[in-house]
Amino acid sequence: MIKHRLWRVLVPAFVAMSGLAAAGAEGTNTVILDTKSFWRFRTVTETPDLLLPSGEIKAVRVNWSKDAGDWLGKNPTQGTLPEDKWTATQAVAVIRLPAETAADWMKPEFDDSSWARLRGPMLDRSFNESWKLVLMRGRFEVPDPAKAGDLNLSLAFKGGAVVYLNGQELTRAFMPKGELNLYTPGEPYPEDVYYTSEGFLMFRKDRSAEAAPRMEKRIRKLTEFKIPAGQLKKGVNILAVANHRTPTMAKDFAGRSKGYNYRHEDVGWSKIGIFEARLVAGPGGDVVPGTAALPGRGFKVWNQSIIQAVFLPDYPDPFSPLSPLRMTGAKNGTFAGQVVVGDEKPLLALKVEAADLKGPVTIPAAAVKIRYGVLDSPGARAGRL
Repeated sequence: MIKHRLWRVLVPAFVAMSGLAAAGAEGTNTVILDTKSFWRFRTVTETPDLLLPSGEIKAVRVNWSKDAGDWLGKNPTQGTLPEDKWTATQAVAVIRLPAETAADWMKPEFDDSSWARLRGPMLDRSFNESWKLVLMRGRFEVPDPAKAGDLNLSLAFKGGAVVYLNGQELTRAFMPKGELNLYTPGEPYPEDVYYTSEGFLMFRKDRSAEAAPRMEKRIRKLTEFKIPAGQLKKGVNILAVANHRTPTMAKDFAGRSKGYNYRHEDVGWSKIGIFEARLVAGPGGDVVPGTAALPGRGFKVWNQSIIQAVFLPDYPDPFSPLSPLRMTGAKNGTFAGQVVVGDEKPLLALKVEAADLKGPVTIPAAAVKIRYGVLDSPGARAGRL
């Protein structure tokens, strides 16, 4: 029997007026989704894999021979160890978190309410190369496909990318041909984005005349891919993007930066990440964007993960129904959920009441404590309760 538990529901109450705007216009075009929009994101981490000289991709460790450092010291013009001075045969355990991701994650009927709701860009800034996948889902509305016109999609990313519209693959970039699975790696990068012309590894912050254009090639692009109006459907449409990590060359771990007799930590860089995503409708296209709160939609309620701060410019997803508030906790613990409300007009005397919480057992309303969010400062987050 589960004992009585106290649950807290955090309800930051404010008006997201600064997020209230019509579609962002670019000349005669309209931005439907972009990097500043809210998307549903999921990241999957996995043990890094290496591209071996044989062309195989494996999760292995690179080991230097005992005399590798001496060899580098005696050969100051060489940036990479010869093949007899390093090996990449020691297998390491492959750990993936979360272990499973639903195969239908890109389809309209998939429930993404448990995914993080964030603005982009989505980048791994730790440089530990542990991210395996970045999955993102965005929504927009088409009142009448016959009046929507064609759309143009542009992406800037590291690794590889596969784009889906309403569950069907639209296009892919820097990915292998043929059948893909969710964990297929992106196409490898060429050596010149790792090394200088002298054969030394580039530092991440190197902005020299030679290094800057080589590093720029690490960011790959899909430019103005045309989505025909005939592929849109009436109502809510789902644009989904899978960003796949590219394996690191094993040779990268057998190299060094100029002036070092070992591989300096500042040469590592992530082979995955979404810098920019942009979906644009042409002149006169009748498409409702998902870039801000929509005028005329009135009072809105949405739930948000308690580990995500709520800010004044935040706005609800105008195209998603309110999903169940899910709270997971241990016996006799105190755990919280977060509900956010907003309107185009100021909210006065807001009052929230809790009913019984129903799941495997029922937690009575008397065990629920409601607390209201208070803005730390104008335009800031609702941090205090």
